[in-house]
Amino acid sequence: MGRQLNRRDFLKLLSGSFLGGALAKWFPAMRVAEAASEEGKTPPPWRPFQSMKIVDSREVLGRRKEVIVKETVARPDFRNVVDKRPVDFDLGEVKVVEHVLADGNHLWAIAVPLGKRQMVAYYGVEKPVIAKAERGREVRFESEARLLQIGEKKVSLLTLSVNGRLVQPKKSVGPKSGDPCGGCVDPLWGPWEYQSWVCYSYDLGCMGRCCGGCVVPCLSGNEVACLICVGVWCPICSSSCCKSGGMGCVSCGGAP
Repeated sequence: MGRQLNRRDFLKLLSGSFLGGALAKWFPAMRVAEAASEEGKTPPPWRPFQSMKIVDSREVLGRRKEVIVKETVARPDFRNVVDKRPVDFDLGEVKVVEHVLADGNHLWAIAVPLGKRQMVAYYGVEKPVIAKAERGREVRFESEARLLQIGEKKVSLLTLSVNGRLVQPKKSVGPKSGDPCGGCVDPLWGPWEYQSWVCYSYDLGCMGRCCGGCVVPCLSGNEVACLICVGVWCPICSSSCCKSGGMGCVSCGGAP
């Protein structure tokens, strides 16, 4: 078994003027669309990944990796995005990284390539990340899975599942009309979904720029390898590389 790559080793790849110049050459600046609904409204301020701060990261290998991957592909979010069909993948191509957050919580990032141009990115936390949404309602983040289609310059979201429930598109409405998804009203009786911004398309160039430690796969022209690397090592910065999206009904967490 090879030596595990930890955050200190990974961050060494970020240093040096050559890296900055190379990234600027290969990934020229592009305008990333602001997250806003079709009516131009500002999306909800709380997004789980943006509230996290990573202080340490380590790639998971060997037997522990096998166990984590086996558990991941059986979880509801993963099964939801692959439509519960049998999934064939090469364990050697799967990447697993464990992130330690500033508050002591742990975030696991798993990238599972499916075929030549698709990938499932799965994220789960050891303890739910909790925040107050609009009107003081509690919103919990426990896990999510994204089925992604990889293009030459962009990454498209095909299916998203959060906290074990598929996210359904929903047209935004004004605040006076209430939450069209029901809102996180009662954790016991529901409804168990709230309206939130969902990104449907990501800028792959932006992802490459924000995650300097993935410079080798991203500069090689291998978009799949680039996305796998960014997906597990830089889940926070890559989530800000949204090009377009819309409103959707997202699970409040903690629902039956």
